[in-house]
Amino acid sequence: MYGDNVEFDEDQKVINKILERKTFMKRPKVSNISKIIFVISSKMPKPNLLMLDKWLAYAEFLRIKPVIVINKIDLDKKEVEKIQKIYKQARI
Repeated sequence: MYGDNVEFDEDQKVINKILERKTFMKRPKVSNISKIIFVISSKMPKPNLLMLDKWLAYAEFLRIKPVIVINKIDLDKKEVEKIQKIYKQARI
């Protein structure tokens, strides 16, 4: 799986052991990540904050630090301010 730490035999080019995972996500299949970046649009498409909230809760559950990136900020500055206000209060 992407992100797994392994014990690898250089001579035989064989993985001998998959080490214990610190974190694991099923979708997308990744492991051992410490940070996850969520990119949302301010407009076109309309930001789905409910979906973002679900992903943020999942990241919190897995103890993975979330980062929110808002793109297309020039298209709807009021929406950007609204999103920033919501999530700054949540201290993400």
